[in-house]
Amino acid sequence: MKDLANMQPISIDSDAELTNYLTPTGRLKRTNTTAEKTGVFIYRANKLHKGRYSYGSSVYGNSDKDKLTVTCKVHGDFSISANKHLRNQGCAECSTMLSTVIYLWLVKGTDIYKVGTTNLLRGTSRISEVASINRVTPIVLFLAVVPNARRLEKSILDKFNDYLYSGFTGSGHTEFLQLPSQQLSEVLSTLISNV
Repeated sequence: MKDLANMQPISIDSDAELTNYLTPTGRLKRTNTTAEKTGVFIYRANKLHKGRYSYGSSVYGNSDKDKLTVTCKVHGDFSISANKHLRNQGCAECSTMLSTVIYLWLVKGTDIYKVGTTNLLRGTSRISEVASINRVTPIVLFLAVVPNARRLEKSILDKFNDYLYSGFTGSGHTEFLQLPSQQLSEVLSTLISNV
């Protein structure tokens, strides 16, 4: 068995260099070594999480569903699958502590709305990120710091489940709603009453 404790991941410094380890569809090549897979993971994670975590104990397994160790600079080590971490999930303690902002935005030129939560560190960059992934222009209708933002988001999504819009993909795509004006008024009233 390989000694993974002493495995040193490769260092990737650019997107151009990253392509050496990927298939044309952007997946890891099967022929990559553990050091190469770990290096690709670390490069992608650092790019996404902007240095919030360190990866000195991370070793990429056989699959992106295998858990690895990530270190939160505030709360220490935690285990998470590479797949989840690269889909913008991170330290659960930070998430609980920082998810205090709820927002609602309109996809310009439509009756499609996005309800979501973020934290004060990310702020409106989360809105820009989701809009960019889905190639739409957001018009922010509501943005506020509230206690239990995730619980409020879940209650809105549960109540308006019949209006979920599934035409988008990527991060945040499950919280889009196609709302007639009456339901939009109800969503806004719910948001405002929680401020």
